[in-house]
Amino acid sequence: MNQPCLVPVPWRDLWCVDGDFEVESRGHKIVVPGFFLIDGASIPSMLWAICYHPFDTRVIAAAIVHDWLYWNHQVSKKEADLIFLDIMLQNGADETKARLMYHAVSLFGEQYWPLSEEEKPLLQLLYIMVKDSPRFSEYCFPMIV
Repeated sequence: MNQPCLVPVPWRDLWCVDGDFEVESRGHKIVVPGFFLIDGASIPSMLWAICYHPFDTRVIAAAIVHDWLYWNHQVSKKEADLIFLDIMLQNGADETKARLMYHAVSLFGEQYWPLSEEEKPLLQLLYIMVKDSPRFSEYCFPMIV
């Protein structure tokens, strides 16, 4: 699977997806728009030794797609979590580690499924930045924008 190109955001612990990032998983085509901001996979540092670093190539594409799906709700939460697992496995993640991470997002991701008030302005800004893209309809922006 292709890997996303990321650019650091100065003075912030965020990275920007440099250009659209497209994947196919579980029968879904997902297009993450360029300029989408991420902070890597949400892996507590104490677990890096047994799982992966948040920017490991085996998990970063899955984390980006998973974050975007949690923002746009293109699929259900359950399906977003299964896509997360599938992309990790496609990228060569150890099956036990990938399943551990999948169960973590399945169990603890519910609180992040609704878009937070902090995230809404970021989504609106992203919308403004990409609304004239010829691929705009493929991003599946949510109706709240």
